[in-house]
Amino acid sequence: MSPRLEKVDPYNRKESYEKWKEEGARFEGISNHNQKLIQEFIFDLEQGLNVNDSSKKGSRSYARLLTYRTKLKLWAVLFSDKYNKNIDSVNRKQFHEVCKELREGIIKKANGEAYTSPEDYIKAFKTFWHWLQKIKNGKIEDITNLMDTKSGKPVWVYLSEKDYRRYADSCHYYYRVLCLFLLDTGMRVTEMKNIRVSSFSEDFSTVEIKDEHSKTFGRKIKLMLTKDLIKDFIETNKLKEDDLLFDKNVAVINQYLKNKAIKMFGDKKSKAGELCKNFTLGDCRHNSACYWLPKYPNPQGMMYRFGWKKTDKIFYYSEFLGMADNISETNMLSETDKTQMQKDFERISQEYKDLRKENIDIKKAVNMMMERESKIDVSRDIAAQIIFNTDDEEQKQALINKYKKIGFEENDI
Repeated sequence: MSPRLEKVDPYNRKESYEKWKEEGARFEGISNHNQKLIQEFIFDLEQGLNVNDSSKKGSRSYARLLTYRTKLKLWAVLFSDKYNKNIDSVNRKQFHEVCKELREGIIKKANGEAYTSPEDYIKAFKTFWHWLQKIKNGKIEDITNLMDTKSGKPVWVYLSEKDYRRYADSCHYYYRVLCLFLLDTGMRVTEMKNIRVSSFSEDFSTVEIKDEHSKTFGRKIKLMLTKDLIKDFIETNKLKEDDLLFDKNVAVINQYLKNKAIKMFGDKKSKAGELCKNFTLGDCRHNSACYWLPKYPNPQGMMYRFGWKKTDKIFYYSEFLGMADNISETNMLSETDKTQMQKDFERISQEYKDLRKENIDIKKAVNMMMERESKIDVSRDIAAQIIFNTDDEEQKQALINKYKKIGFEENDI
């Protein structure tokens, strides 16, 4: 693969991780014992070593490694400050006490704010502890097995479909296309940043996300909203086969989106809990999920489009949107039943058309009879005048006999 086609790392995580290692993988503010232990843990995960038997096999992403670096340093500091203990020597009670304080907001960040996702820190420590059990051959107990790691509901910017489109339409052409493309595809930011012109089918009806560019799995997504828009965007910008579709820096994009949101929404708070003025690329995926969920006939299709392996996201967005149980008797019918119903419907429709046609024919016949009767009435009057004005009795009787043959009665004339 040429350097130009290498995977794009929009957040420079690989560079950050490798730079940290080159500088000695140091941790400021923790003991040498804790530093060495956390380093060993992270380096093992980088190579996929000593992971839990039930966990994913293989090396962890740079994003995940950097996350462990940050979160485990916090645990080391908290256990040292609160109990004067190293990270590997705390007991179950001490671990649960710190978890409780994290969740209740007693432990705060340097800026004085509470940690918004304490469950993520707890999960990181549980992973570390299970690694510790592995390298010690199970000689230490699992002090984390009673701790719930269920995450709270995320906070993000929700926009109604009308507001989302209005927001996108107010953006500069580049950002408008980007917002609508993400609404259409529901891609992750890292996936979007690796889309090239060559990722699209020849008619721009589908776009492909490769396995190596996805957090979960590669997939081909049908473009239902932006097929023509993307084609025009590529032509307008004269992009070539290997060019990235969206080449701007993620930080630059997010700053533009926030500035535009401030002008449009001010300090309005969204239904999902976040202020609308904090709208970023990540919110596009949330809003896309809300757009597509009511439209997909089954959850499997939705999960494929968004690259989800679990159904928990389906449940979350269904609950968020307040989707009711809308199953009906029709949903309970088998395919055979539905086929028969379709045939019956077509038969009844044809019978109705035939009846209408017959009704029209009957109306025509009635009109013709009425017209004929009208003509007969006129003819009777004329015939009566002719017979009345005939003086020759023999000729008059001949006329009467003639008119009787074509339906006249003698009293008519």
